Amino acid sequence: MNLASLLMITLLMMAPGLSMAAENGKPKPGELVPQPSTSLVVEPPSAISSSRAAALVKQRYKGARVLGVTRLDEGGAPLYKIRTLSKDGVVRSVFVDSKTGEVFQ
Repeated sequence: MNLASLLMITLLMMAPGLSMAAENGKPKPGELVPQPSTSLVVEPPSAISSSRAAALVKQRYKGARVLGVTRLDEGGAPLYKIRTLSKDGVVRSVFVDSKTGEVFQ
């Protein structure tokens, strides 16, 4: 008998117990029951959001178009790196401190 057959037999043997637990809605004693996730953290909390950081850059560099926003958390204070395109066609990287909102190059 090969490994695949053994796995199939094992799963079939477990199936009645799983269906019985599902039938009455209560798990058997000692049975592990998956719990739904209560929260999903996408971005660590900061004083400045990525959209606010982009708005600060657009305010400082009039007419510039925001190409992308990246959050940098390497070692020091968290920053946003914002790539912009000026009216003259110049691509520039501008940084925003995510705690204070300071804009710098």
